[in-house]
Amino acid sequence: KDDAILLLQAVLNASSLGHPMLWYTLAWLAASLGEEQLATEAGTRAEATSPLYCFPARIEEMIVLEDTLRRRPASAKALAFLGNLYYDKRRYKEAIGCWRRSVEIDGSYSIPWRNLGIAEFNILHDSEAADRMYAQAFAASPADARLLYEWDQLKKRAGLATTQDRLAALDAHRDLVAERDDLCVEQITLLNQTGKWSQALEEIANRRFSPWEGGEGLVSAQYVHPHRALGTEALSSGDAESALEHFEAARNYPWNLGEGKHLLTLERDLDFLSGCAARKLGDEGRAARYWQKAAAPLPAIGAHSYFQAMGARALGEVGWANKILNDLKNFAEQQRNTTAKIDYFATSLPNMLLFEDDLELRNRVESLFLSGLAACGLDQIAQAQECLREAIALDPNHLFALWISQEVAAGKWQKLQAAEESARS
Repeated sequence: KDDAILLLQAVLNASSLGHPMLWYTLAWLAASLGEEQLATEAGTRAEATSPLYCFPARIEEMIVLEDTLRRRPASAKALAFLGNLYYDKRRYKEAIGCWRRSVEIDGSYSIPWRNLGIAEFNILHDSEAADRMYAQAFAASPADARLLYEWDQLKKRAGLATTQDRLAALDAHRDLVAERDDLCVEQITLLNQTGKWSQALEEIANRRFSPWEGGEGLVSAQYVHPHRALGTEALSSGDAESALEHFEAARNYPWNLGEGKHLLTLERDLDFLSGCAARKLGDEGRAARYWQKAAAPLPAIGAHSYFQAMGARALGEVGWANKILNDLKNFAEQQRNTTAKIDYFATSLPNMLLFEDDLELRNRVESLFLSGLAACGLDQIAQAQECLREAIALDPNHLFALWISQEVAAGKWQKLQAAEESARS
């Protein structure tokens, strides 16, 4: 042990930064040898040393921290670190107890507040308490962009704030939003949810995004949506040329998105809408080619089945279109009664990185959305609106459902369907 103390002292003397666990370990060794003064000094230094990059994870580090707290029970940082270790070992009650005691002693360290927020949501299932913990964490570290992102995700997942309130909160911290791609994408998503499509495209154009694990397709989805929405708006107002320009732009990702188009990306929505725009321009041949692409067989039933059916109907294949829509309707009903689970081959789960997701709720939302699409295609408008309203009530952040619901409420889809069917009759 004497040699161990000398070794630790040599390391600490050679380091300009130090490390809390080195000091805690030195205190533990000194106390075991009866060198109380050294143990006290080392323990004090441990608490004063920056916790940055300190992630104790080993059993021997747990022993050192537990010993530290037996001798110095008011060690706030040691409590925070030990809470992390306990939580990793699924000793949740003890972890939460450590973090609560830590913030009672010293509320200036944001991480135990943040960890309590996660535990309140995932373990104790108290969303409002989780929100209070994150408020304390952000107050302790208001320059931490990661905390702002997590807090916003909590509000989103738990429905603790409206879309407008979340957008206002991010606008109030644009300097922090600029630090992170995921925060920037969330802000752009909120702009799209509130119909600020041109502003969303402007925000995208002004940033160079980098790919990150769990974020695959997020940026491109927020790029495609405003072009699709603006194109549909132009189409409804009679400006088919501008509409077609937006639909074509949506197919071509600019370099600054940081990702290319996946080979399996479905664009049946753009195909159908482009066909409608081409027909308004009097180019029947081009319209037919777009609709043929929309109506081509799909690898699986899903949201794009609706646009597949619309493409088929525009080509005069009403029977085929109705079969697709009825298959979509039956699939949605079957899915609603299926127990949700994570796909074995899932590689990116952006919705499950931090706060536990409700798979059953997500399954119900998606089933209602698909039912709404099928009902819309079958001209059962009241039923479509009811399904979409229920889906949005359960998930106010379902961008596609929000957009389709607004389009149906305005009668735009019904007019498109009727126009294309009339053109082919």
